[in-house]
Amino acid sequence: MPIVFLPDTIIFKFDIPELWYFGNERGVHRKLKINTTLENIEKTFMKNVPSHGIVAQYMAPKGKSESKKPLITIQYLTKDNFSKEYIEYYF
Repeated sequence: MPIVFLPDTIIFKFDIPELWYFGNERGVHRKLKINTTLENIEKTFMKNVPSHGIVAQYMAPKGKSESKKPLITIQYLTKDNFSKEYIEYYF
């Protein structure tokens, strides 16, 4: 079986973390709903912060362009601006 790298991926629905996927050497998995909390997200994303400092990437739809193609906003979050309060405010 090929190894698939999937970084922690959290799907928000109505500003609430709904699904949390992650990958490892055994494949792609989904965290239990009970563990998909803002506190657990912050705790996990603050572990092993890389030297470049980026701990997460936020992507969201931002309407459509003149050519009707969807626009997406992308925001990189560092240890300094990633927090439960930030998530609650922006998501």
